[in-house]
Amino acid sequence: MVEKPSPAPAPAVKEPPPAPQSQAPAPAPKQEPATVAEKPAPVPAPPPPKAAAPSEIVIPASVNLMQGQQVYNTVCLACHSTGAVGAPKLSDKAAWAPRLAQGFDTLVEHSLKGYKAMPAKGGRLDLPASSVLSAVGYMVNQVKP
Repeated sequence: MVEKPSPAPAPAVKEPPPAPQSQAPAPAPKQEPATVAEKPAPVPAPPPPKAAAPSEIVIPASVNLMQGQQVYNTVCLACHSTGAVGAPKLSDKAAWAPRLAQGFDTLVEHSLKGYKAMPAKGGRLDLPASSVLSAVGYMVNQVKP
């Protein structure tokens, strides 16, 4: 019997080395839900905006301050120098502040028509409106900021 030569061994195929096994990150430890004490405090609401300061009161150019002073000295002085029946004293800027905030036109209207205890035109119904306007302008000029 003749022996057949054995087939040559197949060349060895190199297999790639096994991929390094990366370790998966360890799972994060389970956290318990935060308690009320651990929650951040709610941010407080911002304070409401401050009321805007009244704009500076403007006395119209038509006001005659010299005439206003004369009318004040003869008509308005009786109450506005003493504070009678709640009239703001001419020297009391704090008492005038809320009135000035109403605006010049409102002050003139109150003076012409009367307001609270103040009679129309300060009780001098014979005064022309222009004289009342000038008296208001004079007083406002004395107390404006």
